[in-house]
Amino acid sequence: KTARFLLKATTNACFKCHTRQNLGPHSVRWSNFNVDSIKTTTIEKVHLLVSMRQYEKAKSKLSDFLKDREYERIFDVKYEVALRYYVMISLRGQKQWQTSLKFLRSKSLVSGIPTRLKFTIKHWLQDLDRWIQNKKRVKLDIKAAKLVLKDNRGRDDDRNLINNLIASQILHDNQSTQPSNLEKAKVYLLLGGIYDQLISVGYWDLPETYYESCIRYAPNTSVARQCFKKFKNNITLGYSGSRGTFIPVDEYKRIEKLRKISGLK
Repeated sequence: KTARFLLKATTNACFKCHTRQNLGPHSVRWSNFNVDSIKTTTIEKVHLLVSMRQYEKAKSKLSDFLKDREYERIFDVKYEVALRYYVMISLRGQKQWQTSLKFLRSKSLVSGIPTRLKFTIKHWLQDLDRWIQNKKRVKLDIKAAKLVLKDNRGRDDDRNLINNLIASQILHDNQSTQPSNLEKAKVYLLLGGIYDQLISVGYWDLPETYYESCIRYAPNTSVARQCFKKFKNNITLGYSGSRGTFIPVDEYKRIEKLRKISGLK
């Protein structure tokens, strides 16, 4: 049981990284590993395949899972998670814009799909189609990311998926240009906000990671103070429940340390 828990935790971490950027080594050793030899869920098999950067096999698993669900008219949370995973892998893991567009168009025509989900997919299609048409006209920098995120205003987090994936891809790629520490902090502030909206697809701890990096890269600045407020809010919310808020001593010390670094009194 412990080994299975550690494997899940490891592949989850790999999934979060490998669906942010397709950079890094490819293991030849694991290229022929058969995930079907493991008795586990489709989503966990997808995590394992993505951890090995076997994106096409992962998408095939998700496609089969979605088709089975559609045949049985089961449009539950697992269906929606699989839908988002496919888009994440295709858009960011592989940067296959047209493939993602074709996939979403096919899902918008599925018979029996709930009205809410159908409307959400419609937003995704509009956002992706607009980006495909305009991406060659803009310089892919922080301004372009902000422009993409501007369209998210007034919408539910679910409907912001495509714009969040596109903007975060721009920001991650921007880091390869070796910007100044202050520019890095501004990027981390935006990434923290994006991943706050993407926690439903597995990026639970990334917002706090980016907010903390933001504070440390630009200490005693207004950007650091913005990041600290968001960081503290997330930590406080995470330790809040029906009985109140109980923040562990270690986390409280971490908050106070980052408060001082940010310049807040």
